[in-house]
Amino acid sequence: MRLVEVSEARRVWFDATDESLHFTTPSSYVRLGAWPRVQAWQVERGGRWVRAVRPVEIDLSAPVDLSGDPPRQLRFPFVTPRLRFGTEAVRAFDERLPPRVRDAVRAWPDLHGWLLEFAAGGPACVDLLVANPALAALLVTRWFADGLTWSGVLDETIALVRSGGRQRDLLAAFGMPRSEAVPRLLRKVPLWCLRRDTACALWEVCATPATLARLRHLPVITGPVLEVAASPVLAAVSDRLLHQLQRLALSPPSGEDDDGASPAELIVTDLLTLGELWAEYRPDQPLRLESLGAVQRQLEALYEDDGREALCLRADERLPPPPFPGGAGIVPLSTIGDLVEESDRQRNCVATYADAVLEGEVAIYRVESPERATLSLRRRDDRWELDELRAAENAAVDLDTRRRVVSWLRAARRGVIDDATLVHEE
Repeated sequence: MRLVEVSEARRVWFDATDESLHFTTPSSYVRLGAWPRVQAWQVERGGRWVRAVRPVEIDLSAPVDLSGDPPRQLRFPFVTPRLRFGTEAVRAFDERLPPRVRDAVRAWPDLHGWLLEFAAGGPACVDLLVANPALAALLVTRWFADGLTWSGVLDETIALVRSGGRQRDLLAAFGMPRSEAVPRLLRKVPLWCLRRDTACALWEVCATPATLARLRHLPVITGPVLEVAASPVLAAVSDRLLHQLQRLALSPPSGEDDDGASPAELIVTDLLTLGELWAEYRPDQPLRLESLGAVQRQLEALYEDDGREALCLRADERLPPPPFPGGAGIVPLSTIGDLVEESDRQRNCVATYADAVLEGEVAIYRVESPERATLSLRRRDDRWELDELRAAENAAVDLDTRRRVVSWLRAARRGVIDDATLVHEE
């Protein structure tokens, strides 16, 4: 079990007196009760304990070493001999979970802290978590999707689950269509697709009867399919394309850090970009996409016919500062003109990412060695991750190039970028 986003300023310990986990940063203090009273509480200004406005972010899936310094006695009134720190603390918390609950929650890619509080609502909540995980994902992410307060939504949800009733009636209480089509679709969503970043798309899909009808023929509903289905571009894609996208994303992610976006995620990025650019440059012409191959062809044609000229007129426009400085043959692009030049030289469509770069969601770099390539980083949950790394004409790069870029990225996150560091990393 590990704490998410551990830093030097964040500490975790376990208090054996009340069997709870405690998390502190310089500006916050949160306590998570042990099973069966798993609730998150935070210290309000003045020292009063109140229910937390958001769930605790923890991960039950893999062990990792944690920092855990003894608390300062003047600030935190604990009995020091009864405290456990760091990794020992979270393991003590983990040991108190029933095996059925622990196994059910560990299988999820994230949302573990959210699910633990939901499961603590009683046997009915645990049964729902096991029987229909996607429905449980909808329920625990409602506060996040709608911008509400975590504790209020959680208490209301647990009360409805405890009252019994059919799944469609439970969904109807939250504004979903009162139809078996929604629980049926939710049972098609694999567990590994139920992430926080797919929650809003899942809510959007389930609340729209026309979208439910479009996805009815698919045997499995994957994350990339959900993302497309929740966007306006769904009207332009054929059932054949949805089937192709679903098959492309049937395997769960590798789980390795810095592997980059999967082929299905790259297709979705291009598809959504194409939809936005088509609405901007050709609003009077219908867009129709019959297969995955048509996405890249249409995007390239749209860039050459309309997008490139418009971007050239903005060539001097500055891009936001890159998340990491360049180094070791990796150079951040600084203007829209640089994006156009990179597209021309590498014969790709990286310039179509201009809006995403300007919005601070994507950063583009020119890779000069060991081979010429184009690198994109994408921001996910305030963390910059490798998105795409391609040679000319979108060809795959050599293994040495990928290793070099991954080493650079890991060093950049630590704030250390130099050739010696990269050689050591490799």
